[in-house]
Amino acid sequence: MKKVISVVFILCMTLAVFGNDGVYNTRGGVIYPIKESKISLEKEVLSFTVRDKVCRVDISFEFTNPESVERKLTIGFQAPTAVGDVSDKISNTNQITDFKILSNGQSLPFKVKAAEGENVELKEPKDLHFTQLKQGVFVYLFELSFKPGLNKINHNYTFPASSNVSFTQLYNYILTTGANWSGGKIKNLTVLVDMGEKSTFYVNDVFGKEASWSIIGNGEVTKESFRNHDIDAKIVKVNSGKLQIKVSNLQPQRNIEFGIRNAKAVQKK
Repeated sequence: MKKVISVVFILCMTLAVFGNDGVYNTRGGVIYPIKESKISLEKEVLSFTVRDKVCRVDISFEFTNPESVERKLTIGFQAPTAVGDVSDKISNTNQITDFKILSNGQSLPFKVKAAEGENVELKEPKDLHFTQLKQGVFVYLFELSFKPGLNKINHNYTFPASSNVSFTQLYNYILTTGANWSGGKIKNLTVLVDMGEKSTFYVNDVFGKEASWSIIGNGEVTKESFRNHDIDAKIVKVNSGKLQIKVSNLQPQRNIEFGIRNAKAVQKK
């Protein structure tokens, strides 16, 4: 039986979104079960640390298995191919590096497959050819065993910044796959964004009115904002420390985006 990917296939950034040339490298997101599950995503602490235009993502998950027996699931992690003003070589190169999954402190093995879209056969990456006009997705597959009750999973990886004429740095995280767990929501989500000292950056407000935004350290979440993909993006200034966003019972409908605007492009508006 051919393996298929049965979750929504999302290309976070495409040329249609921006309407201008740019480089949109791959991003990852919430790990998700390929098959339906009773297991719920209780807590996610998501940390982004950006240095020299490279983003390190560290994630701590807590899942609950309500059944009295251990369940083993095939889990997927999606990384869309690079699109925009990039070569075919870059389109066919997985931009995710240092990928690790740890369960109870033990590193888990994984396989990397590729697909041309949603609900299609997963193939070896060498058997597919992607271009600017023919995009796809790299998929990390691994097995997770969920014992009855609470299960803690740690996950980390790195990826490079994307850019275009409007933004000198763009970073994305596919949050919507968090809705694939039981209940369709993330019960407790904490997002930390560390862009370095004396940084000014934006974050799309995809977290809802109940979310709490604050600075751990010295800085402010300003009253400034702008429209980005029909979403209000907040401007954050950090002298030292990091941004923290906390929200409960989030049903993720949009993906996380943050980064740095091109000052020259902003002045022209």
